Amino acid sequence: MIIVIFLIGLALPTIVGWLALRALEGNAPVLTRWERWAAAAVLGPTLSMFVIFVLSIAGMPLTRFSFLAVFVSIIALLAIPAFLRSRHPIPIPNPNPNPNPIPIPIPLPYLTIPIALWIAIKVLTAAFLLISSPPFSDDVINNWNFRGMVFFHAQEFTLELQRGYGVVETDRVSAYPPSVPLFKTWLATLNGEWSDGLANAIHIIWYCCALILLFFALRRMATLWWSLIGTYMLASIPLYLMHGTLAYADLFLSLHVFLAISMLLHALREDDENRAMAYLRVSAFALAMLPFTKNEGIILYVPPLILAITGSLIWLRRRGWHVLAPALWYIGLSATVLIPWLGFKLMHDLPFGNAKAVSGFAFGWQAGALKAIVINTFMEGNWLLLMPLFFGLLLWKWRSAFRSTLILPILFILVVWIGQIGIFLFTSISNEAINQTGYARGLIHLLPLIVLVTTMLLAATVQKWKMKQ
Repeated sequence: MIIVIFLIGLALPTIVGWLALRALEGNAPVLTRWERWAAAAVLGPTLSMFVIFVLSIAGMPLTRFSFLAVFVSIIALLAIPAFLRSRHPIPIPNPNPNPNPIPIPIPLPYLTIPIALWIAIKVLTAAFLLISSPPFSDDVINNWNFRGMVFFHAQEFTLELQRGYGVVETDRVSAYPPSVPLFKTWLATLNGEWSDGLANAIHIIWYCCALILLFFALRRMATLWWSLIGTYMLASIPLYLMHGTLAYADLFLSLHVFLAISMLLHALREDDENRAMAYLRVSAFALAMLPFTKNEGIILYVPPLILAITGSLIWLRRRGWHVLAPALWYIGLSATVLIPWLGFKLMHDLPFGNAKAVSGFAFGWQAGALKAIVINTFMEGNWLLLMPLFFGLLLWKWRSAFRSTLILPILFILVVWIGQIGIFLFTSISNEAINQTGYARGLIHLLPLIVLVTTMLLAATVQKWKMKQ
């Protein structure tokens, strides 16, 4: 019965996301079938929970009937533009029309089945542990699941978290966007009682969505084999899989960042203006949903994303394309989410930092932070050999990398990464780097993009090596 409840609970917001994506694509369906469903399972819950958040602070109770009424209403409203805008669709071309595909080393095709089986075993094992084991992580107990449980029992959106022994908290973790806790509340409300296994199951789904979305992003730029290699590369990273088994929101946030940048990258590579505009609208949707995932979405990722989008639109304008409409999509969709959420935070004096106010940081050189960052990045098993490979290829292939459209994700990664290092080196939040917590989570947010760039640089290196033979 729990499985049926979960499937229904996931299906409704996913349908919301699918309809929103289909409406944004219009008559240029740039997403493949599986890719659209994966993106819908990520963006649909965020959009649905944002609508529920707005209605709940306006007085709507968090009951089963209210949730269902909201889902039915959103689906009905989105079905109209999805149908009207998708009439007479343009046929989807080959996802990788490159006539000179990058070759693959001969032994690798024979490893496809065992590698796929190994990934499946890891995912199934992770899912079993996630669903069957009670949560033990601090942030899960005190934030993501706890807030969902409070909303479920109170049947309303509240900032007051009864910690027990007379302790009532009204800020700190309540300052986080409530998309993940509200989704857990929806599942519990549909079930009729709280279940940690049911509430946590969505996280392994989002992990699978990350693999699917990365595969199809690579498929547009490389051969099938290199797309599989990149997907396996992401699946092999221990800490990313661990975040698929922990009920944190960092992997969830990483998917919004990845969709916003990867869709922008596809638009830059596109030769057809109509299809490029569709990619940009999907990117605008992901950007708009990003601030409602975690506070880091606003502080760390929205500013560099705005720079990346602005530069990309200027470049497309120089190609002679019309960029006013996509610019308005970016502004309009982002404002629709940012204005209510920021207004709510300011009205209730909620901090913008990582469970603490940014204004409370002490500034100055933080002893021990640099050593911890170097160890975490290059000398621990969290990332295996990915980080040395990424930076090594970046230094080796910098000339070709910065002359291609890969400059977009590369610059975004470097700007965000350097910015985060600066925060850890010069503010009192350095303890999150020294204790091996916050810094690693920052890399989790960028990991799908890092794997995408690494795979493409590695493929280009192999191609050059083959040509020299």
